[in-house]
Amino acid sequence: MPLRIGFVGAGGIAGAHLKTLSQRQDVEIAALCDVAEARAREKAEQYGGVVYTDFAAMLDNEDLGTLFVCTPPFAHGDLELAAIER
Repeated sequence: MPLRIGFVGAGGIAGAHLKTLSQRQDVEIAALCDVAEARAREKAEQYGGVVYTDFAAMLDNEDLGTLFVCTPPFAHGDLELAAIER
């Protein structure tokens, strides 16, 4: 059973991680969340996954084994704390 991975942020650094992870047989890109929906859709078309613009909704609806937070440094903190609480 593959490890289901979610992404918060679908920009540059996420693209690098997605490219690498998509080559693995033991992972599934399950969900992508970005405030820019078009950016998340573009990555989902390439790598799979359900698209979200709301981080809480993604956590509510997806059974994720791990989460990549690929947001700019100023946006870190609250996202990680919210994920840990769940």
